[in-house]
Amino acid sequence: MKNVMGSQAILIALASHTGFGLYVVMSKDLFKHFPPFGLLACAFGCALLTGAWIFRKDFEWKDVLRVSVWSVAGIAILRSLTKMLAIQYTLAVHVQLLGLSIPFISAILARIFLREKMPRGTIPALIATTLGAYFVITINPLKPDLIIRYVDLTGLALALVSSILMAILVVITSFSTQVQSNPVNVYLQQTTALTVTYLSLSIFTKESWAPFLHLNFSYLGYLLVFFAIVFIAGGLTVSAISKVNTTIFSSLLSLRLVVVLVAGWFILGEQLTSVYQYSGAALIIVAITWYLWRQNISNENQSERKMQDFTIDGSRR
Repeated sequence: MKNVMGSQAILIALASHTGFGLYVVMSKDLFKHFPPFGLLACAFGCALLTGAWIFRKDFEWKDVLRVSVWSVAGIAILRSLTKMLAIQYTLAVHVQLLGLSIPFISAILARIFLREKMPRGTIPALIATTLGAYFVITINPLKPDLIIRYVDLTGLALALVSSILMAILVVITSFSTQVQSNPVNVYLQQTTALTVTYLSLSIFTKESWAPFLHLNFSYLGYLLVFFAIVFIAGGLTVSAISKVNTTIFSSLLSLRLVVVLVAGWFILGEQLTSVYQYSGAALIIVAITWYLWRQNISNENQSERKMQDFTIDGSRR
């Protein structure tokens, strides 16, 4: 599909990244009042029905039985489960901090397993983001023992595993470039797998769905907003993958951290309390934006050079 440029592209990218950020914060808040498995089963179920209707003309039935797509869906389930648990164990900002490490983990895994050349600037950007994350997590880097009192290490470990699983998904997609899967199929099949998984876990663990039966209007509205956020985060990513310039979309990835910081403050009461934390967050945002922008510009330049290696009639110069 043709790339969308200008204000429309920016709006799609902003909405998608904002959705992912709000998902972390709102799910953490709702887990306090509703059964987690049941909540996500309803959220992904609504996203599935909405997506199936909106993307019905783009769905390709020939891909339904493709093993590679369902294999990726299996990894997506593990990633979602570890992220769900991480959200319950630690602060929302910590989950998002480790989520921003995905581009670096992907580059490292691709280097190890696929022998791909690591993008320039990976190591400096990784060092900068690690330092920034250390500032945010420890609150005061001069007294690192504070991490034990303020952070649940189990939540951090789960968030890291979730990020690694997401990076594996990225690498698998890169490795399987010869199999061009329709992004709409990938989204709908993953959403189907997530809905079935969470519904099954809710039934297996005998969760009580009573909280859903005693909703006032304010909580009902809050739930509907959350369900919409779940679809926006995933559904707009499908649109972004096929329509939005990669440089625009990737360069705005750090917006998720900003959204989590702001929404976490208002909804969860989680806030940064020291200059070190604000400095760390700023360092991460700058490093991630610079790294992804530089990487995508480099990819575009390489593509242009490859095109210039051929004459108009298709023969090499």
